[in-house]
Amino acid sequence: MKELQFFTNDKAFTYIDVSSPTFEEEKKQLLMQDFVVSGDRIRADTIDSAIDKHKNSSGDRMKEYAVFSLVAGLFGGI
Repeated sequence: MKELQFFTNDKAFTYIDVSSPTFEEEKKQLLMQDFVVSGDRIRADTIDSAIDKHKNSSGDRMKEYAVFSLVAGLFGGI
C-alpha cells in the first residue's frame, strides 16, 4: 500500500511517497517553491487511487470553504 503526501500551489498539485528516503528533502524543496501541504497523508493501493482520493477530498474542502464564506458573508454584519 502506498502512503502519499500531496502538495498544491495556485496552479498544480504533486505528491511524494512518504516512504521515500528523500521525502524530507523533496518536501523542503516543494515548500521553498510555494507549494503547501494539502490535507492529510493518503493511503491507497495505487497512485491513481490516491490521486482520486486527493481530488475528492480537495473538492470537499472547497465546498466547505464556499459554504463557510457564504454564511460568514450573510451573518458577518450582525
